[in-house]
Amino acid sequence: MLTVAGIEIARLEISLQVALALRVLGIPICD
Repeated sequence: MLTVAGIEIARLEISLQVALALRVLGIPICD
């Protein structure tokens, strides 16, 4: 059963992975 907190955690995990992938590709990001 997914709770709102679980969904928020999943979103955070995804955005962290995307940010890491962009850094690996050499795209500058502002945190």
